[in-house]
Amino acid sequence: CHRLMESKIETAIFIGSACLVMLSLAMLLVMFYLNYRTKILNKEKESQLAAFKLAVMTEEKMKSTIAYDLHDGVIPTLSALSRNLEQHILNYRDGNFNIHALSNDYQVLIENIAEIRQITHNLVPKMVFNFGCIKAVESFTIGLNSTKYSTGFENKTNFKKIPFSKNEEVNIYRICLEILNNLTNHANYSYLKVIFSNTAQNMIIEIIHDGKGVTNEEINALTETSPGLGLKSLLSRALLLNAKIDYFVNEDVATVTIRIPYSNDIYQNNNVNSL
Repeated sequence: CHRLMESKIETAIFIGSACLVMLSLAMLLVMFYLNYRTKILNKEKESQLAAFKLAVMTEEKMKSTIAYDLHDGVIPTLSALSRNLEQHILNYRDGNFNIHALSNDYQVLIENIAEIRQITHNLVPKMVFNFGCIKAVESFTIGLNSTKYSTGFENKTNFKKIPFSKNEEVNIYRICLEILNNLTNHANYSYLKVIFSNTAQNMIIEIIHDGKGVTNEEINALTETSPGLGLKSLLSRALLLNAKIDYFVNEDVATVTIRIPYSNDIYQNNNVNSL
């Protein structure tokens, strides 16, 4: 009987010790998870803060660029055109009117109008607020048409109402403009097309062109090494939208694909006619 009692006590001690060990391990796992989760949240907060700071820096850089373009580009040219116009009037009165000189000044004026239009696109995009980011991107894309290259646009979405706030639409518009400007300046394409479409989870923007393409690896390296803020601005705006930008290169065409998840459930409840 005494031996049986000792055995029961030993068993109870063993079970208690095992339970204590398991409880300690469970507590350690919980503490490890909480610590890990805290670190992840802190990193996310740091990333978001960095994105906001970068967005502010980008906006200030944009304002400086606009001021520079106006002061050193457009305004001096318009001043010269004003003086030339005055001279044309005097020449006309004196019977020395030169139609070729006037034609040259007219061409300079047309180029300045195009430059001013480009600058206004970089200001507060009123078209986004009045007509939405899809229509604004369409207007900008069609405006890129020239004798050097042609551009096209297609809207395949079935939104009744776009499921993004106006601030998010502005960021979407800025992302598209940055990519389109980069391609126009560096891709050497002859044809480009922008396509908007949608799924149950995302709005998708595809920019397809026949110029020089880049891969995700190449664009990541350029983002890290580039002294400018353009590519870094793309990264920050994509982070704010929780969007993903992918770059693909095929044999004949290159594609930039932007996937932007909806910010709320408006699309699920109200915006789908059919998928």
